[in-house]
Amino acid sequence: MAWQLIYTSSPRLLQAGRTGFGTVAKHAAIRGSLQSELERFSQFSRIEGLQSHRTIFYHRVLSVQGETFHVITRLKDAGFDYTGRTNHIAHHIVMSSLEASAITHGPTPVDAIIALNQQGLWRESWDEGPREFTAEEEIPLTSLPRTLHLPAENWRLKTGSAEFIGDLFFTEIGQFRGKNEGKKGEKGLKIQKTGKYTKIQ
Repeated sequence: MAWQLIYTSSPRLLQAGRTGFGTVAKHAAIRGSLQSELERFSQFSRIEGLQSHRTIFYHRVLSVQGETFHVITRLKDAGFDYTGRTNHIAHHIVMSSLEASAITHGPTPVDAIIALNQQGLWRESWDEGPREFTAEEEIPLTSLPRTLHLPAENWRLKTGSAEFIGDLFFTEIGQFRGKNEGKKGEKGLKIQKTGKYTKIQ
């Protein structure tokens, strides 16, 4: 089962006495060091040339205090916060290395993104008070169906390579920057490859 963490701007955060941007909800299994690492990857850039209403998906492998975690993240604009300033929300889905190893031949990160979107599980905003998620709110990633079938021949024909298709995340809004600049994959989607991570932006 996978855990969740929500990062956004709120008049009350999960850590008592704090306001502004921070963690408003998480599973108790996400300890302090892992929480801090997730918060570090929860920033949303608002710079010229980038669409403010874009949606970004990440898959990261984090090493925290000797433990390995797989993290799927959805990052997007969330309108305005309680002070009237621009807001965004980062929704993290976290798997331990043990959980990830159980789905080695099962659903990919792409499958998880599609399934969570179809089930309406991605948070668009956070209007509740700060709280810890319950065990019933853990996400059973191992039971998700596979929607991506390899080899990705159509993708290879359109982009010149099928190398990163298993890491791609699907979104409606995106701008591509990378070695295949100007090329689009299946369904007109664009990708950005940055070091060891793949993202749609």
